[in-house]
Amino acid sequence: MSSCNKHAERDWASLPLLPLWKIKDKLDMFDNLSLASTCRDWHSLSSNYPKRQSIGDGMPWIMQMNQSMDSSARDFISTSRKKKITFDLPEFVNALLLYSKQGWLLMHRKNLSTKSKHYPVPDSLFLINPFTRAKIELPDDAYASKKYHGSFSAKNGYPYRIDARCGLITMGEKVYYLNLKENMTIFDMSTKLWKELAGPRNEIGYTYIMEHKEKIIKLFFREEVPHIFYSFDENTFSWEKIDDLKDISLYLSRKSSCFTAKDVGLTVNQLVPKYGGVLHGFRMTYGFSIVCHDLIEGGTETLELPLRIGSSAKWVDIG
Repeated sequence: MSSCNKHAERDWASLPLLPLWKIKDKLDMFDNLSLASTCRDWHSLSSNYPKRQSIGDGMPWIMQMNQSMDSSARDFISTSRKKKITFDLPEFVNALLLYSKQGWLLMHRKNLSTKSKHYPVPDSLFLINPFTRAKIELPDDAYASKKYHGSFSAKNGYPYRIDARCGLITMGEKVYYLNLKENMTIFDMSTKLWKELAGPRNEIGYTYIMEHKEKIIKLFFREEVPHIFYSFDENTFSWEKIDDLKDISLYLSRKSSCFTAKDVGLTVNQLVPKYGGVLHGFRMTYGFSIVCHDLIEGGTETLELPLRIGSSAKWVDIG
């Protein structure tokens, strides 16, 4: 190596703390990891970085098992960057994702051991942020069913109200649930009162609900029929059709939570199962494709990724 190159390398390695942190402010997680691994000095300076690291581009990622449920490793995939990062945390062993919001994951661990036939070991519920390693323990559940889902609301970036039941969205003190008949049930945790909003009659298709700008929106579509959007009006207790929705992307899945993100145009990104074989009369899912619908320009395409999307894949809000 020439003396000039040696001098240049020494200058970059001795970059002062403040300019390096200003560079890190402009980088996402993948670029920050590359920066930290450049040399020993930059790794040391990065470890003392005081700000919350920018994780991504504001879009949901995919979380999936790295190997199996009893593994402590989980993959997080950015579909926009077409890259992944793997977290190996002991909390992930035998734990399933129920819901996510602003980087927090609500996890459910099925305890396989039992004290006796009549007194099973309670299942575990906990919140964890894999990017910051922060964790919140929740009360154990001794009466968990096989079908187990949950959600939570957030205040100032931290979990606020948590509910662990089936297919839920939690906003503030209210829990919203869309059942198989397309009826939406609303539970007010402050008053302990239930309400039910009837769904459309004689309409066959797919319906999704999700949170968007502190409101509940609904998407309905079927083959050869345009996507129709609705917003739930708390005052009239009804669905109001939206005709001017734009500059967002929707991230849909039939088996997990759905999300929205600020974007250009209006696109729908859907996890579509790949089937292979039949077991006990049911088609087996061996993975997913991501099918993207451009609702303004028209057209549908399958997103090409250099990474395999496995059967455990779910959309997650990484914050």
